[in-house]
Amino acid sequence: MKMRVAVATVTAAAAVALALFAAACASRAESPTPSEQAPTSAASRAAAPAPSPASSTVASPGAGRTVCPTPPGTDVGSPTYSSAVGGQATLIGVRTESAACGDRITFSFEGALPAYDVKAMASGSTCAKGDVITPQGAGHLIMVRFGSTNAHDDAGMPTAPRSLTPALPSLWEVRQTCDFEAVVSYALIAAARPVSVTTTASPPSLVVEIAH
Repeated sequence: MKMRVAVATVTAAAAVALALFAAACASRAESPTPSEQAPTSAASRAAAPAPSPASSTVASPGAGRTVCPTPPGTDVGSPTYSSAVGGQATLIGVRTESAACGDRITFSFEGALPAYDVKAMASGSTCAKGDVITPQGAGHLIMVRFGSTNAHDDAGMPTAPRSLTPALPSLWEVRQTCDFEAVVSYALIAAARPVSVTTTASPPSLVVEIAH
């Protein structure tokens, strides 16, 4: 009888041991070893999409282009710029140049900035002989007049150019039309474009710009 109990106890212990061994084997089969995980991880990395390249910035066609302000008078025949206040002056320079937004003519003075009048006109005339000035073809006439101003010295010698032919895109010809009794005037033959006028006090000057 004691023999049977001992055998039964051994048999039960063996069964428990077998069960534990089987469970350990099953757990080992389900959990891959690190060496088994490596191929799976490498394959996953290979299948992952490559990062997209950084996008390049493309400059717009107008980048860096000068933005020109619109002159106050877009009607080429309308703007009149004038100042009745000014001092006694001698015209000592007339200079033309082309800028980004238009062609400029600068009148420079000795003394003070004189009274002035800048006006687009259909025609003008000289003060000495009364010769009529009418622009030809597509030309446009701008008359510039200065009061209390001379363009000559005490000996009668001119102190500023009497005519210029700059042949710029918007400014074609400059002609003195008067230097008499402290009145100086010039005729500007230009393209039919808007006109703007600026002045400076030091040095005294007046700038007429004809837009491109």
